[in-house]
Amino acid sequence: MHTQGRLNDAKELTQEILQVYIREIGKEHPTTLTIMEELASIYESQSDFKKAEELCSEVIALKKKVLGDEHVLTLESMENLAVTLEQQNGSVEAEKILIGVIDEKRKTFSREHPCAPSSIEHIALVLINQGRTQAAAEWAYEAINIGKATLNQDNLGNLNLEAVMVKIYICESYRRISLRE
Repeated sequence: MHTQGRLNDAKELTQEILQVYIREIGKEHPTTLTIMEELASIYESQSDFKKAEELCSEVIALKKKVLGDEHVLTLESMENLAVTLEQQNGSVEAEKILIGVIDEKRKTFSREHPCAPSSIEHIALVLINQGRTQAAAEWAYEAINIGKATLNQDNLGNLNLEAVMVKIYICESYRRISLRE
C-alpha cells in the first residue's frame, strides 16, 4: 500500500499492526522496531515530518538500548533520522548526525566498508542543499573511490554517487553563472 500511494490505508494498517506487535512481543523486539520505522517512513511520505522525527528518535533510543550505539542497524536508523531532518530544513542537525554515523562506521568497520558510501552520499546531498558544493564534492569523491574499490563498477550505489556528482557540478555551474550576473 505504501509503495502504491495508498498512504492513509498503509498508515492505518501499520498503526494497527504496530499495536498488536507492541502488545504481543514488546517495543524492543526487532520486528516491532522495523514496523515503527515503516510507520515513520509513511509519515515522512505524507510530509508529517514531526511525527516521523519523533518515531525515528524513539526507534534510535530503543536500538541503542537493545543493540548498542555502534550496531549497523542503529546507525542506519540514525541515518534515516538525518534524512527526515534534512527534509524539514534541519540540514545542520542532519549534517551532525551523518558525520557521527560516518565516524562510527569508520571505527566499527573499516574506512572502505561497503556500507560507508550511502552515509557519505547523504552528507553530500545535505551539503549541496546548504550550498556547500566544494565540501559535498570532497565527500562524494571519497564515496565514489570507496565504491569503486569495494563494489562492482556498475553497482547502483556507485551510479547514485555519480548522479550526486552531476548534481554538484550543476549547482556549482549555476552559482558561477549567478556570480557573473
